[in-house]
Amino acid sequence: MKVKLGGKEYTIQFATRPSLKSHILQDIMKTQDMEDISSMEDILLETLPKTLLVGLQMHHNEEFGYDYKTNEGYDEQLEKVSDILYDAIDTNEINCMDLFADMQEEMMTNGFLAQMMESLERAQEQKQEKKKTPSKAKAKN
Repeated sequence: MKVKLGGKEYTIQFATRPSLKSHILQDIMKTQDMEDISSMEDILLETLPKTLLVGLQMHHNEEFGYDYKTNEGYDEQLEKVSDILYDAIDTNEINCMDLFADMQEEMMTNGFLAQMMESLERAQEQKQEKKKTPSKAKAKN
């Protein structure tokens, strides 16, 4: 997915290592139960910038990279991404909730998470098929 922030176009893609190391999936899942304004604030202050930073790692590591193992440089890069993001929101360059929804969709349709979700769906379908198929022992009776 492509996003334009501060007049510059960025490619967002969620690579396995930074996504898992940052626990971004947990953060995304928490937003699914959004019920009040404080939840919206959490998305804007924490989850949206963090998700964007993780999504920038694959194609823009030279500009926004940090050490996934030690998190060295993470705070500085998060601040850098937050500044760019909030400027884009304040100038109406982007709609923050649309960006968040687009990044969630990107995460679920491309890359390792999409593969993981497909595997889970196949496993569930196979489980359902086994429940529908009567066993041979029952069929003889």
